[in-house]
Formats: sequence, structure tokens, C-alpha cells
Amino acid sequence: MMAMSKPLNRKLGRISRRRGAVLILIAVLLPVILWMAAFCVDVAYMQLTRTELRIATDSAARAGARTLSLEQDASLAHKSAIEYAAKNNVAGNTLTLADSDVQIGLSVRTDDVGRFTFSSGGKLLNSVNVTGRRTQQAPDGAVRLYLTPIFGHEFFQPVADATASQIDRDIALVVDRSGSMTFRINRNSYESGWRNNDPVPSRARWWALVDSVDGFLTELGSTPQLELVSLSTYNSSAKIDEQLTDKYSRIEDALDDYSRRYPDGSTNITAGMDRGISTLQNKKYARPYASKTMVVMTDGNHNYGSSPTNAAYDAASDDIVVHTITYSDGANQSLMREVARIGGGQHWHAPDGDELEEIFREIARNAPTLLTY
Repeated sequence: MMAMSKPLNRKLGRISRRRGAVLILIAVLLPVILWMAAFCVDVAYMQLTRTELRIATDSAARAGARTLSLEQDASLAHKSAIEYAAKNNVAGNTLTLADSDVQIGLSVRTDDVGRFTFSSGGKLLNSVNVTGRRTQQAPDGAVRLYLTPIFGHEFFQPVADATASQIDRDIALVVDRSGSMTFRINRNSYESGWRNNDPVPSRARWWALVDSVDGFLTELGSTPQLELVSLSTYNSSAKIDEQLTDKYSRIEDALDDYSRRYPDGSTNITAGMDRGISTLQNKKYARPYASKTMVVMTDGNHNYGSSPTNAAYDAASDDIVVHTITYSDGANQSLMREVARIGGGQHWHAPDGDELEEIFREIARNAPTLLTY
């Protein structure tokens, strides 16, 4: 028994030393473990705060841009952005914006992939820029962290920026009511048995146009923007049938009136475009902050008056985007493609009535409302 006591004592001594080493290791690592736990908690809290600030800032910018669109008043848009920011919580408090955190200005597309550049102020306004801040200098101050202040990191100071562009459009519809609109699609002849004093025959190109404009107006009615639309029609001469309006039924009624009589005359596209331009320039109806768009439709070849390229240059000089649509094989696609190029727009060709309606609907759906960060 006495011979076994020394090895046992040595073993117990080693165990005791190991326990002491573990205690020292725990004492060394415990602050590190606590710091890592605190860091993880605060990182999650910071990420939540960033998300809340982004949502609040986006919401404020959208609200301001929507008000700018509806009211056409920069001061009301500024007020709306501040009010909507206060409806959102960030780090437990509603977000308070300083007056300087909201800027009203213009967003312009700078490339084909959707990038926009915002500039504050100016005469043409379509955007609201909001800077949401929780910094030391912000009205609500910086965000106090929970645990990491123990280690010298007391505050988190996130910043979010959003620009909402409510790019409304005043749209001038310019459509063909020349004699060829009574032809059947891709037939350069009238319906057999039809006389000039009869209503428009049921299979005439005119009805495809009426259906297409109805589809266009239906699409516009489903968008969050408020687009104003004017109607001008042309044959040898041209007429403004309706000034810019949000009462789309007036556009439909004007076309229905033509359906009860026969389209006739030559094709003076330039005269129609000139009338369309004048509706977009009419300060009584046109909105100062809305973008200007003209949609020109023809089923034939310009054969009366000066070249429509002249009208396209006039439109471009007044910042009016010109889109063109040709319908039927008899339409001069190359000329109208050039008109669209000069006017900074697009050209579409419709071989039949279904395609014509889809083109009109596509143009209506392309009315942009964007967060352009």
C-alpha cells in the first residue's frame, strides 16, 4: 500500500494542474466568447435597422413622387415624403426627416439598362430624392447598440438613399382616318357593295384601330399613374378631336363618331403630328412636369403636305418623344421608322389587327414609375 501512494499522488497532482490550466483557459477565452456573442447580437440588430431604414426611405420617396404626380406641386410632394417617413419605425422610433433630407428634381435615363441620374431643382420635376439618416447629426440621432458599447462601439449610424421617379406622360394620339382605313387589311380596295355614305364596313381597318385604342386606354386605366391623352385625326387635313384629358371615354366617343361616317381623303401625316404637338404644348391642359409622348399611327403612305420628318424635328426640339405605328403592307415603314428615330422613340409594324392592339397595349404599359436609386 505504501508503495502505491507515490504514483497515485503524482497522478492526482497532474489532474489538479490540468484543472488549473482549464480554468485559466476559460478565464482567458470567456471575454472573447462574450464579445463574439455581443457582436452577433448587434450585427443582427444593425442589419434589421438597415432594412427598416431602407423600407422607410423607399416609402417616403414613393409617396413624395406620387404626390408630385397627382398634385404637380413640389411643396406638397416634399411634405408628403416627410409625413410618410414618420409612418415607419426605424430602431424602435419613427423616422424623422429634416427638410434638407428631401430633394425635388429631375431624373433622366442615362443608358439602355435603366440607370438614371438625379439632379435637384430645375423647371421640369419628376422625382423625389430622400436621404434617410440615423446619424449623430440626424433629427433622431444615431442608433445605440445593445452590448458592444462595453468594447467601445456605442453607436451605429446607417444612411439610406432613394429616388422615386413618377414619370407621368401626357400622350397625344395621332391616328389615320384617310380613305384607306376603309380597306380590308392588306387589301388596297374597298369592301364590295359598300358606298361612301354607309357606315364603316365591319371588316375595315378602321375597326381594328378603334379596338386597339380601346385596349390602349384600358391599359392606361390600370396603371398607378394618371396619364392624360389627347386625340388628333388626319386625312388630307387634320383636326384636334380632344384635348388632353383623363376622361378616356371622350376619346372613345370621338372615334365612334367617325365610325358612323366614312373615312376619306389623302394621308397628311404631318398635319396630324402638328395638331398632336399643339395639344402637348397647350398650357391649359398639358402638365408642366409630365413627359411628353406622341403616338402616330398610319396604314398608308404620306402623300399630302410636307414631310412628317419636319414635324418629328419640331417635336424633338420640344422634348416630345415620338412613337410610330404602321399598319398593313401598304404603310411606308421606312419613312415612319425615320420619324421615330428623329423623335427619339420606337417604331412598330402591325401586320394585322391583333398585333395592332398588342402594340398599343405595349406602349401603354411602358409608362414608367420607378425607384431610381
